[in-house]
Amino acid sequence: MDLKRLQQYQNELKDLSDSIEFGAYWDIIEAKLVKFLALNPGLDLDDLELKREIEKAFAPDYNKWSKELLLKSNDIITVVNDLYQDLGFDIDRDFAKIKALETINRMNLGEYGDRTTKRIKKAVREGLAEKLNQDELRGKIGKVGGRVKTYADVIAHTQIKSYGRACKYEKSLLAEVTWFEYVGRLRKTTRPFCENALKQKMYRLEDIKNMDNGKGQPKPVIVYCGGWRCFHDWEPDPFFKE
Repeated sequence: MDLKRLQQYQNELKDLSDSIEFGAYWDIIEAKLVKFLALNPGLDLDDLELKREIEKAFAPDYNKWSKELLLKSNDIITVVNDLYQDLGFDIDRDFAKIKALETINRMNLGEYGDRTTKRIKKAVREGLAEKLNQDELRGKIGKVGGRVKTYADVIAHTQIKSYGRACKYEKSLLAEVTWFEYVGRLRKTTRPFCENALKQKMYRLEDIKNMDNGKGQPKPVIVYCGGWRCFHDWEPDPFFKE
């Protein structure tokens, strides 16, 4: 295994992930919400009207973030094609498995946006019912923001890493590589699945297809490894012999 290449690949994807953190977008969204509520004291809206006003504040910046995240796929493909030239043909977004993953990523982002809008609406509705002042209402919205930012970053990291793995997988298929090494650091927070996978290290592709990373984790394992926000990777090894 080329450790230098692996390190460069992981660094490149980390830079992409770090560049798309949701915090700055949420700060803008929160400022819009607080301003709207401050300009409309004693607000009395039904659920549909309140949802519409929250979407006005939330949707533009969330959609901008989502679009920028999805566009990272072009950068990831370039990274994989450049670093893994020895695996033969270049890949692009027209490959079936990559197109399917992009569809899943868009669906996950859409569902997350809908859930987040509902969380914000619930917090605002409760704050208005409790007759909170502006600072108290800001604090209540801020608590929602903590979860929103955390989960958005989990989604971003997972999508970037899984896209990179899918690209490496497609190049490996073209090069007829059938052995992969499970790579990455062992930490205190490492999932049992990943800890066990790191011990054995080498796996045949057919065996990877039958692996299960546990309930509630995205699948397949060849694309998602241990699941949400997993830092590990499958590294193709064209020279390994059983």
